[in-house]
Amino acid sequence: MIELNVAPAIWNHWPNLQLGIVKVMGFDNEKRSATTAEHLRSVQEEVARQVQEKTISELPEVAFWREAYRLFGAKPKRYPCSLENLLQRIKREQFPRAINPLVDIYNIISLQYRVPVGGEDLAKIQGDLCLRFATENEPSIHLLGESEARAPKPGEVIYSDDVGAVCRRWNWKEAERTKLTATTTDAILVVESLQEASLLPCLEALVALVSEYCGGEIESSLLTEPVLSES
Repeated sequence: MIELNVAPAIWNHWPNLQLGIVKVMGFDNEKRSATTAEHLRSVQEEVARQVQEKTISELPEVAFWREAYRLFGAKPKRYPCSLENLLQRIKREQFPRAINPLVDIYNIISLQYRVPVGGEDLAKIQGDLCLRFATENEPSIHLLGESEARAPKPGEVIYSDDVGAVCRRWNWKEAERTKLTATTTDAILVVESLQEASLLPCLEALVALVSEYCGGEIESSLLTEPVLSES
């Protein structure tokens, strides 16, 4: 089974980082698409009312990510994290369309709990996943919605496998290669938080929605900074 590892340098910079990991095997990512689309629309409309008078960039849950992006050299205004991008679109009532049940579910959770959430097709991952800083010689990758492949910049935070990056600038934009599609049957979802409050309720809610709408065999875990024993 593919694992998600976090480089020690990431923990050194963000000791409060929490990653909620959900692996789903043998599920149907198409059957309940109409239902998840309706659920997503309802959540989008509710959140649009909540943030209508808010400045998205100043929300505490967004500000944490803006500071993290600045730390690794990405300008948040140009490269908003996935949560900020989603909330900005919702505020303008440019609601992201429903895509497939698993993507709809992680957008629902992202909006309800105000955390970045993403996912990858496990069948398209080579080796394990790693959250780390990019090096000088990263392979070019084709990101969703972009016309040409580009390499991550040295020092930016990326998720990668043995082939290369699967998501650039932490959670800014993912690769075309590993995206979730209607034919995906095995997947990994990752919820991220830089705040001290436990991510466990959010993780449990994600598992419940995946179980309700997709089925399959589900395994979840909460990854936090490892505690090193004293020698």
